Amino acid sequence: QGALGAITVWEELPPEIVATHLLLAMVILTVMAATALGMFNTLRGGAPPGERAAARRVGRRAAITLVLFVAVVWMGGYLGESGGSTACEGWPTCNGAVFPGADDQQITHMTHRYLAALLVVPLAWMVAAAWRERATLRWGVHAASTAGLIYVLQVAAGALNVLYTFPDALTVTHTVLASLLWLTLSAAALLGISALAAPRESAPLPRAEAPA
Repeated sequence: QGALGAITVWEELPPEIVATHLLLAMVILTVMAATALGMFNTLRGGAPPGERAAARRVGRRAAITLVLFVAVVWMGGYLGESGGSTACEGWPTCNGAVFPGADDQQITHMTHRYLAALLVVPLAWMVAAAWRERATLRWGVHAASTAGLIYVLQVAAGALNVLYTFPDALTVTHTVLASLLWLTLSAAALLGISALAAPRESAPLPRAEAPA
C-alpha cells in the first residue's frame, strides 16, 4: 500500500494505480475485520452447531456479492482519476441516453453505473437467504439489512454527485459508504467462513483430589 502510494505520487496519479491503491485499502479493511472476528469467535468458542449451516449459506452469498463489489470499487477509483466523472450529465442516463456513445470516458462512467446496478442481484440473494435463516442466524439479518441500506444510500450519493457536479462533501460520503459496504460484506463473508470450523470444546477442569 505504501509502495502504491509512492508510485501514485511519482507518476502523477495514474488512474489505474489510484484505483488499485483504493482497492488495496479495502483489502486492509478486510484483514482488520478478520482479526476482530477471529478474536470474537475465539471468545465464544466457534459457531454453535445449529448456526453453522445457515452461516455458511449467508456467508457464501456475501462473498459472491463482495467479488462483484471489487469490480465496482476498482472502476469507481479509476473513474475518479480518469476524468470520466463528469462525462455523463444526468442520472440514471448518460446525456439522455441509456447506453454511452463512443467516448471512452462515457463508457468508463456508465460501466461503473452498470456494475453498481448489477450488484443488487447478489445483494438481494444475500438478503433473501438471511431473511429465511432469521430464526437461527440473528447476525445474518443484521448484516444483510445493513448492507442493503448502505447500498441504497450509496446509489443515492452517486446520483447526487452527478446531479450536483461532484461537490467534495458528496464525493467523500460516496467513498465512506463504499468502505462501510465493503466492511459489512467482508464481515458477513468471514463469519460464514469461520462457521466451517467446528466449535471449540472447553477442556474439562481438573478434579480436586480428596485429602488423604
